[in-house]
Amino acid sequence: YQNNLVIDGFPDTLDYPVKLYAVSRGENSSTPVTISIKPLTPPVQEVFKHLTIQATFGGVRINFVNTAEADIVISVLATDSINDLVPAETFYTKRKDGTFAARGFNTTKRKFAAFVRDRWNNHSDTLYAELEPLFEQQLEKTKFKEVDLPTDTYSGHISSKISYLWDDKLGHDGTSIFHTKPGSGLPQWFTIDKGVTAVLSRFKLHHRDGTTDGPFTGGDPKIYEIWGSN
Repeated sequence: YQNNLVIDGFPDTLDYPVKLYAVSRGENSSTPVTISIKPLTPPVQEVFKHLTIQATFGGVRINFVNTAEADIVISVLATDSINDLVPAETFYTKRKDGTFAARGFNTTKRKFAAFVRDRWNNHSDTLYAELEPLFEQQLEKTKFKEVDLPTDTYSGHISSKISYLWDDKLGHDGTSIFHTKPGSGLPQWFTIDKGVTAVLSRFKLHHRDGTTDGPFTGGDPKIYEIWGSN
């Protein structure tokens, strides 16, 4: 029910002849109307112009700007033990801008690379950088313990314990997840002693598993704050 169409997927801004046909249900085609078009700069090229690579904890961070909000893929490569560039991370997005990381590397300087492609397999140029990832290691969870401060408001649900936050069990019932008591108000404050002085680079949040109370359906936090002190 529209009187226009969009032709996507051109790899550059050259002039292209385009033929437009009207086709009936019986697959009879009209005489074509031929026009010449000059596409605007493809999103893969625009995104590449603003692509940056920076060292981060355990790897590199990629920053991008995708003004057209096009469906793109950003591929990150890194040198292996024989200095060959191999895939390290593949990031699919149509966000207007953002950042993501490729991790799992030690602090040895190595070459990283990134390029952009679209669903028509058009590729941008490749951005290269030699970087030293920042040192990062997982904290010892055996040293973690709950601290009951007067300012804490946490009230546990049934048999839920704060230690379930770091026990590596990813179930959905009350014996494997940390669950605050329903109806006990917001916000909920609780305190954890990490057992060591460290600079915290990042943390991983596992959403609640299961079907009826799965991710973002059974009391999953969407807004939270983390405060640290010695």
